[in-house]
Amino acid sequence: MAETRESFGVQAARFSLLAPLTVVLIGVLTRLSLGQFPRVVIAIAWINAGLIVIGFLLAIAALISMRRFGPDRILIQGIVGGVINGAFFVIFLGAIMSARALVRNRELLMSHWQMQSGPDKSFKSLDLTLKPDNTFVMEGDKVEGQHLNMAGTWDVSARGLLGVKVGQVNAENTDLKGKHVNLGTVKTINEQQLILSTDKGEEIYRRAP
Repeated sequence: MAETRESFGVQAARFSLLAPLTVVLIGVLTRLSLGQFPRVVIAIAWINAGLIVIGFLLAIAALISMRRFGPDRILIQGIVGGVINGAFFVIFLGAIMSARALVRNRELLMSHWQMQSGPDKSFKSLDLTLKPDNTFVMEGDKVEGQHLNMAGTWDVSARGLLGVKVGQVNAENTDLKGKHVNLGTVKTINEQQLILSTDKGEEIYRRAP
């Protein structure tokens, strides 16, 4: 008995459903941090977006093919595939734009910053150096004469939250060692200035020459 070959419409409708499932599987297998691997995340997002676009186009093609092959095994799969792929595309487009903004912010953050003003008046001066290898150094002099000197690693989240993990600190601030400290959320950043939004108010930093 000859094997019945599936029509193009059925195959296209099925792939339109498999595309988002493949994207979910890729996400589960990779699970990369946007803050730590932004460029890799962008590349994976573009691959997933490509799969979603193909899945959406095949869903449309499958629905159009019903004129020739009929609605059996095509209509429901094609509609569901089109809706899911369309929703996924909107989500991934937003994720790609967010990742691109994060890459730009990270590149601009990698510098030596000097605080110009802020709600905490206990510091006479405060310098923050964010290095490309994700390490940081913070040094400052307090009004009472105390000196702050700490180092460790830094990261910025997809929402712009700048945080540091303290690895080394001077004797006067040993209670900070090993802790994760949120410095604030990046409100504005450019080649000359960084503004962090904190719970107490805005801190304004100038890029050191």
